[in-house]
Order: sequence, then C-alpha cells, then structure tokens
Amino acid sequence: ETFSDNMRKYDSYDETRLHILKGWFSDTLPTAPITKISFLRLDGDLYVSTRDPLLALYHKISRGGIVYVDDYGSYEGCKRAIDEFRTQHNITSPLIPQRYPEANGWYEAVYWYVE
Repeated sequence: ETFSDNMRKYDSYDETRLHILKGWFSDTLPTAPITKISFLRLDGDLYVSTRDPLLALYHKISRGGIVYVDDYGSYEGCKRAIDEFRTQHNITSPLIPQRYPEANGWYEAVYWYVE
C-alpha cells in the first residue's frame, strides 16, 4: 500500500498504465497480464530475483527492446543469473556496461538490445 499511496500522493498513479502485483516474482510474473515489453529493467540483486523475471518475461520483449540490469557489476548472484540465462538462450548481443566517470572505469549496470 505504501508504494501506491506515494504514487497517488505525487499524482503519478495511472491505473490504466501501472499495475502493482504483490508477491514473489516467481509467483506473480508468469501469469502477469503483460503482453509486450520494450524496456525491461531488473534490479533484483540476487540470483533468483534476477533469474525469475528473465524466465517469465524475456520472451515478451520486442525485437530492438532493451534489457537493463542493475547490480550486474556488484552482486555475483545477479551476474551469474544474467550470464547463465544469456548462455542458455544463445544471446550474443553485447553487454554494454554503464560506466561511472568518478569510479575509474568501474560499473554496476549493464544493458543489451534484444535481437
């Protein structure tokens, strides 16, 4: 309730465009009423919470769409989930790191284009 309350407070909650699904990714995403995705942003930190959305949603991403993954460079479980998924599904589109100038070449997020 806190999330939707905050969205309403700032007049940012459009019920025709935003649907809040309560529960674990593995329980809610496989049957979520989502038909097409152009931009999938993952911020699951851990292996399972990164893998489960990919398994449930990747096939719904439009060709030319973007998968943006936060935490790839800082959480081993997240990195492992992405690397395994890409290998298992023969995804060869290059991973593009989001570099931070103040971090001397270090990065946390990566993205790729869906072919």
